[in-house]
Amino acid sequence: MEENNEIKRLKAKFENFVYLVSHDLKTPLRGIENLCEWIVEDIEDGNEEGVQENLALLQSRVKKMSKMMDVLTEINRVGRLYMDFGKYEIESDINNFLEGFELSPNQVLFDLELKELVTYNVLLGKLLHVIVKNAIQHNETSKLEIKIMNKVNGDQLEWTIQDNGKGVSENSLGRLTDVFYTDQPKDTTESVGGGLALAKEICEFVDSNLEISNNNGLMVRFNWPLNLKKDD
Repeated sequence: MEENNEIKRLKAKFENFVYLVSHDLKTPLRGIENLCEWIVEDIEDGNEEGVQENLALLQSRVKKMSKMMDVLTEINRVGRLYMDFGKYEIESDINNFLEGFELSPNQVLFDLELKELVTYNVLLGKLLHVIVKNAIQHNETSKLEIKIMNKVNGDQLEWTIQDNGKGVSENSLGRLTDVFYTDQPKDTTESVGGGLALAKEICEFVDSNLEISNNNGLMVRFNWPLNLKKDD
């Protein structure tokens, strides 16, 4: 029975991947095709300024499409790669990750009952990284604050990541974990909407759920099993 369920899960995952490639990537490909045609027309007309403008747009579209492919690659690696098993030191790892951002130490606060654990350390680290990165990138307040909390509940480690941003609309809440969804106009943002989709995929791999709600900002919650073993 478990094997049949796993086959069904993998089949659904593959079908979703095919849909994303065939549907969501069509729009940027069409945009690239149009820009190539415009560049040819500008060259024929001797419109050097138009050529430069459209080349810049073309580069931007290609970079964005590359990001979209990276998102799909990351999601489909879950359960196949990132399977290192060992000690995970939470504060140390997240503080190292935060060095890539211009933040002061008191902007990210920790309230951890469990400060380290032996688990799929790369996978848990990646999960926390994408949630924290999402909180940083989409916070428009003048003084960003993120609180990272965990507590032990039986054989589960309950996680809460809370930021002080404006949150999102109720219509957007249910779609935040959709691949390529962003609550900002796609033509005005560099984000391709992949971080929380990856977080959801990692949670599902360990039989957990990712819960997102508005609570004086955006609050993300999930459980991480404490009884995972290397062969799971």
